[in-house]
Amino acid sequence: MKPKATIVIPWRPSPSRLAAYTRVREFWDRYFPRWPVITADSETEIFSLSQARNAGVKLAQTDVVIIADADTLIDPANILTAVADPAGVWWPFEHYRIYGPEHLTTPLENLADTPHLNTWDGDGIAGVGGAIVTTRQEYWRLGGQPPEFVGWGWEDVAFTLIARTLSQVRRLPGCVYAFEHNTGGYLGGRADTPGWDRDISRNQPLLGYYRCGDGRPWLMRELIKQRTTTSPSPSPPPNSTPAAPDSPHPTTPAAAPMSPATSTPQATPPMTQEHLSQP
Repeated sequence: MKPKATIVIPWRPSPSRLAAYTRVREFWDRYFPRWPVITADSETEIFSLSQARNAGVKLAQTDVVIIADADTLIDPANILTAVADPAGVWWPFEHYRIYGPEHLTTPLENLADTPHLNTWDGDGIAGVGGAIVTTRQEYWRLGGQPPEFVGWGWEDVAFTLIARTLSQVRRLPGCVYAFEHNTGGYLGGRADTPGWDRDISRNQPLLGYYRCGDGRPWLMRELIKQRTTTSPSPSPPPNSTPAAPDSPHPTTPAAAPMSPATSTPQATPPMTQEHLSQP
């Protein structure tokens, strides 16, 4: 039987992330053992979550894709609901919860009642990130995720602005559960992956263009057109690995250093602080 969806995990190994990644792979193997899993890296020296997601979706063979972060668990029932009706773009949760690594072994059914370190909740651009369900056709109609975002922050907000302007943002009651891997607290914590400390100023100017296009379909389409013409999403890099449903988990080596190319202008509208794009 053809699998209903492909699971795409953006992934670049680092010591602090391996435990959460192992838990995440066990989750997908347990609840959706026949659905293929793809891991994908970016081609940039500093990891780009957007580019890795784009590279993984390019490798998918099913119509429906679940783009899920390497440190995040999702309610399986919500996944099934979104996959059964994948129109628009689903963020299949309303509450984004971040847990300390001591809860990596907590059963999924107990996490909702477990004390968490931080949370991002709400509608619209609040609490997005971690897991997306959509079709490949819709994902690319929206231009994929903005590849100019390199390092931590704001790409999920930008893509949500695109989706709510040009498509339909859909949410489901429930939580996603992410596991902390930085040291030194949530905001200001240090990552062992270059460029992935939680610095809310990083990438924030890039978001200004998408804020201008929010609610203006003609302008958002032009932004995507200019972006894909001058700075296209990369082809899947050699270390992006599709995994057969019954194969051992692939290990994706770190990408070779290279300079990220971007054609994004430097002048941007003034920004105000809002909910962050991801944990």
